[in-house]
This record gives sequence, structure tokens and C-alpha cells, in this order.
Amino acid sequence: MKTLRHYELIFIISPTLEDKEAEITAREVKDLIVEKGAQIHYSETWGKRKLAYEVKKQRYGFYSMIHMEGSVETVNEIDRNLKLHEHVIKFLVVKLEPEKVGKASALNPDKMKEEV
Repeated sequence: MKTLRHYELIFIISPTLEDKEAEITAREVKDLIVEKGAQIHYSETWGKRKLAYEVKKQRYGFYSMIHMEGSVETVNEIDRNLKLHEHVIKFLVVKLEPEKVGKASALNPDKMKEEV
């Protein structure tokens, strides 16, 4: 039996898309996660924000965060597919402790203000 673990995925969508297209792309990423066999526990959309540094000649991007549960193999497959997605310009998947599932990431500056 495969061991299931909790992960946080933060991804940035190209700012060249319209708001509606960015929403559709975020939905595609969620559908990909479910299709590959992971379960989504929580998600947030942070909207368009300035990047800390230029990525693929872009200074802005649409940020989203998802907490999910899946096997290592499933997450590796999601990782592989996100690398190939034309509108996802950057992403990061990190392993979470189960008690952190459903809580905002420390990378979200708005949530950091609330917790301090």
C-alpha cells in the first residue's frame, strides 16, 4: 500500500493571461491533481502579485496555493505535468505536517499579518 503524505503546492500562472483565463488555468491544475489520484484538502487564490524576481521575462504572476494528500509517485507525476504546462511559470511542492493542512502558508504575506 502506498503511503499518503500531505503537500503544499504553490504555483504562479503567467500574467499575460486575462483574469478569467488564469482562473481556468488554476482549475486545470486542480483537475490534474485529482486526475492523478491526489486529494485536495484546501486551496486559496492570492491573485496577481509582483514576483520577487523576474521569471520567464515576467515581473508579475497569478498566485495560487493548494494543500493536497497523495503518494510520492502521484506528486512526482503532478510535478512532471506542471513542468510541461504552458501557463504555469513557476511552482513549488513541499511536504507538510498533517496539522498544517488547511492553514495558510507562511509565504502568503496577508496571512502572516493575521498570525503575528
